[in-house]
Amino acid sequence: MNLLLRAAAAAALLLPLAVAPATAQNYRGAWTLHGGGVWFSDLNNNGDFDLGTLTPEQIDVFFPGLDPDDLTGASFLDLTLDPGWIAGTQFEVWFGRGRFGLRANGLYTERSFDLDVGDDNVFDLIDDGIGNFTFGDVNTWLLDGDIMIRILTPRRGRTWAPFLSLGAGVAIYNPAGDGGIVLPEANVIWNGDDGNGKTRFATAFGLGTDILPGWNLGSIGIGLRLEIADHIAWNSPADPLFGDDDFDPVHNVRLTAGVMGLFGRLFPEEVVAVVPPPPAPPAPPAEETISVCVVDPTMPQGIGNVSAIYVPSTRDTLIVVNGQRTPIEQAYDRVVVARETDWFVRGQPLILQVNEHRAEFVTYGGARIIEPTDLAFIGTVDGLPVYADADDVRDIREELRELREAQRTDDIEDILEEREDLREEFEEIEVLYVPLQSVGCVFQPVRRVEEVRKVRG
Repeated sequence: MNLLLRAAAAAALLLPLAVAPATAQNYRGAWTLHGGGVWFSDLNNNGDFDLGTLTPEQIDVFFPGLDPDDLTGASFLDLTLDPGWIAGTQFEVWFGRGRFGLRANGLYTERSFDLDVGDDNVFDLIDDGIGNFTFGDVNTWLLDGDIMIRILTPRRGRTWAPFLSLGAGVAIYNPAGDGGIVLPEANVIWNGDDGNGKTRFATAFGLGTDILPGWNLGSIGIGLRLEIADHIAWNSPADPLFGDDDFDPVHNVRLTAGVMGLFGRLFPEEVVAVVPPPPAPPAPPAEETISVCVVDPTMPQGIGNVSAIYVPSTRDTLIVVNGQRTPIEQAYDRVVVARETDWFVRGQPLILQVNEHRAEFVTYGGARIIEPTDLAFIGTVDGLPVYADADDVRDIREELRELREAQRTDDIEDILEEREDLREEFEEIEVLYVPLQSVGCVFQPVRRVEEVRKVRG
């Protein structure tokens, strides 16, 4: 039990790591080394083993020097394995976007048998200091394959990742050494070297959490795992020893903590597209045709490249509007950008209010140039165009476009107001992008800081 308490104390000490900033839950596989404590339920379910049936030879084994008359009417209540340490390893792989996974799990411990004497008609034994005793060593193996289910939706920045596990396998109980173990009832000997190890079908279920502070050792990520699980052997290994088929399942309950080596990626790394300046030609031409990225909600995708004319001598970039050459900044000065909004100037969050649900996004990181194909136009907030990573909204991108056309509005709050299914998809988007200028596709990322919640008042 001391080991169980120590493992629980270690869990409390590690909790602050769950809020550390990191890339966190972005791995596809893991190898874990873990250890902790284990507790076993009774191997015999009825506890009515009669000590009065012991032979003199058996009494010498268990109670050397005791008068056999003292055992008349006495009984054993429980036969168990002594609780103590356990250690093992795990290997797992997560599929798709990381909600479900498969795991191979193996644990080992070496424990002694523990016999507890009942309190009826055995006061003489207790007075002699014989209340319970341990003997022998049993190698115990718990081997199973598990289905892993994440309780919370996996995200790149999540550092606290709880899970459920459900699996099946075997529990193997094998006496250690070559001396054999003599148990009461008919001089039964359970000897591992005689091939009498017991293998039992077992099911396992558990609850745990991964703590992912974003540590790295070279290309391998480092995480921590806490887990409590019950490996249920559906037939006690003691049933052939006592000659009785009426035995309860044996619970092998463990509480473990482990270190994880993380590899692979669930989500691709964010790519910041940087457009290098063109090399200076030896003799710049009078004019040249170039392609310029612009933000324009009236475009089908809300963003794209347009053909422009660059004049090296004046460093002007022009486009043709109604047959007239116009500076490109002037042609797109009608587009609202973040630098012109009150919330951005004041350093406040961008707020989206849909019915009773509210979401807040704050700026993080610096401005970045992003290719039009990497973004998807979501809509506008007070006229400000808002974009998301194209992969994050792949499933709803076309439906949002059709709703904007059907409702003849780009306002995000109006579009989501009547569509609960789209609101749920929108709540999964962690990062949005707002333009800092209408020409050049320079964006400021904003990250969600509050989950969508009901607002009173």
